Amino acid sequence: MKVTMTRNEAELQALKLRRFTVGIKSAKVAYAVNRNLNVIDKEIKLTRKSLEFEGDQKAKLEAYDKARIELCKTHAKKGENKEPVMKPLKNGGEEFVLADAEAFERDFEKLKEKHAEIVKDYEERVNQVREMMAEEVEFDLFELNASNIPWDTAPEQLEPMMNFLVGEPPEAPAKKG
Repeated sequence: MKVTMTRNEAELQALKLRRFTVGIKSAKVAYAVNRNLNVIDKEIKLTRKSLEFEGDQKAKLEAYDKARIELCKTHAKKGENKEPVMKPLKNGGEEFVLADAEAFERDFEKLKEKHAEIVKDYEERVNQVREMMAEEVEFDLFELNASNIPWDTAPEQLEPMMNFLVGEPPEAPAKKG
């Protein structure tokens, strides 16, 4: 089954499949979901791989990143143990809490000027990947007959599979008693 979507939509589709199809007790559903995840993941990994640098450029990027982190540590507020204070982010990561944001920005601009070539190359690469993620791609997904979906599947579990479902859903089981 040919399905056209952007790489961004495909990545979101994969996240939904992973999150919402857990707990569906059907080997056919599990097979279809995993097979389609493999198709989507392969395309997304190839796209993300194009962001990676190699050789001399990789070394330059690593040196810049190390210097950037050291700069953040230097300008961060210090806690009781003299370690930089970190603030949790919604995505699970952390960021430094800066003591003087203006001083940091001045020094950060100097750092970017010192590493101007790799900063420019990295920004260009990020923009290229963003463009690639917005491009439409045709995915050859494995079809799943809706009759193979367990009757008690919740709507939020069903929604991520709509791109590759065909046919009619199963009949409701007859009530006992």
